Amino acid sequence: MDNNFLKLKQILKYNNFPAFGICNYSNISKTFDVRSRNLIPYNTHSVIVFAFPYYVGDFPNRNLSRYAIVQDYHIIVKNLLKKLSSLLTIVFESFSFVPFSDNSPFPEVEIAVKSGLGFVGLNHLLITEKYGSFIFIGEIATDMPLPQTPSLNKTCLKCMACIKKCPGKAIFKDKINMDSCLSHITQKKGVVSIQEKTLIKQNKLIWGCDVCQDVCPHNKNIPLTYIEDFKTDIIPFLSFNNIDILVKTRAFGFRGPSVLKRNHGILYDK
Repeated sequence: MDNNFLKLKQILKYNNFPAFGICNYSNISKTFDVRSRNLIPYNTHSVIVFAFPYYVGDFPNRNLSRYAIVQDYHIIVKNLLKKLSSLLTIVFESFSFVPFSDNSPFPEVEIAVKSGLGFVGLNHLLITEKYGSFIFIGEIATDMPLPQTPSLNKTCLKCMACIKKCPGKAIFKDKINMDSCLSHITQKKGVVSIQEKTLIKQNKLIWGCDVCQDVCPHNKNIPLTYIEDFKTDIIPFLSFNNIDILVKTRAFGFRGPSVLKRNHGILYDK
């Protein structure tokens, strides 16, 4: 077994990063033309892929998608990976470690599957065996040679529940029709159609949609997140009066308050 891999595994376990896998850079089909692509280390050999679970329990009266009731994952995951990258740079001083989260240059679901973190459901989301699909993905790219961890070589149960229950009938076996995806509809700017307003009212969420995940059998009896930052400052209900405040600390902050206020008005007929 590779000595660097064993040392890395010990460091990740000690620092509470239990869900990870490694994908060889040469096995990645493509990178995206985003600004962060320029940060990929020269002679990158490996990408360490992480799953960050965010499930914090059920809140029957919530009007936000599960991932939006916790603190902004863009910030939480970024900070966790930055600290870990700094530590790895000290331990493995001959190599570079660069963190990526959210606006990543890597096809995240692809490399997560190739590294053995999980498998893809019919809803096209990554599903991990322990935490289901309620996870965020992040990466650290490094020029340190590491062995690729094996893929799980499995699929979801293909029960079709996500396809049947999708409010907008947006899920197909080969793609997601974003124009009818309710999560996408709640995020888009401008005027929404009567049909789209009806979907928002029926789903009772101002932001996002969890239906395809809530009906998924792989998400039954999953544990609560172990990440402390996701377990504090949980706000499941968005009122009109706290929108301007919460856009500063939640994942929907990038969209600004106007779309949220529009959706709030649709949901509560204001």
